[in-house]
Amino acid sequence: MVVTSSMGASSSSRLGTRLRGKLAEAYSSRSHHKSSLWYVYSPRTDRDWVLKGDLEWGHFLLVESDPRISQINYAPTPEIVRVGDDDHSTTLDSIVTFKDNIIEWREIKYADAISKDIRAQHQWEAQVEAAAQNGVRYARYTENEIFSCPQRIANWARIVAWMSAVRGRSLYLERVAILALLDNRGSASIAEIQGLGTGAESACFVAAAFKGVQDGLFDCNLDDQPLSKNVTFKCIEGRT
Repeated sequence: MVVTSSMGASSSSRLGTRLRGKLAEAYSSRSHHKSSLWYVYSPRTDRDWVLKGDLEWGHFLLVESDPRISQINYAPTPEIVRVGDDDHSTTLDSIVTFKDNIIEWREIKYADAISKDIRAQHQWEAQVEAAAQNGVRYARYTENEIFSCPQRIANWARIVAWMSAVRGRSLYLERVAILALLDNRGSASIAEIQGLGTGAESACFVAAAFKGVQDGLFDCNLDDQPLSKNVTFKCIEGRT
């Protein structure tokens, strides 16, 4: 399965060529493992990525929804680590930088693969050692951590698609208007935020609201209820 980002007609040929190249490279690198490929647009990084498998897709949505994160690399270059007298190359699944400047190296694996796959155990040992040598935090994410809040993942699958539709726009003026609305009223629903614009512009206001949630500017309960026009936003106290 492949998810493609939105493309304008004038640039579809050039982006289509890049898409084929990225997917061909990712497909080849799967080795003997069979998995879906997801071609996605990340609102957090404002660029496209190729994700290798449904678990990486779930992790992608988890990261995009986390306001504590400032930077994310979904396709890090291999790290070289010395274990004993030998150098080993190991590839991480993602590198996360939090707003408090803590860096976390992440491995994404299904839980049963960790217990049954000797190669996965060796990879874990190499990555733990590499993280220690580089003074960063190491974490392993399985389906248990990624899908611990399924409603959140389901909501952000829709939110990312919504935000992808307005890629390339600054949304600054829309954010200013939303801030004024929330400062005046305390909270506002998606329907009320949509009402700040007319026609296609209304979608930009909603995308700006979600971007505010992603950046830690607005609070919105997306963990416990399905996304609807009744979902409300409010400003987070102490925002900068």
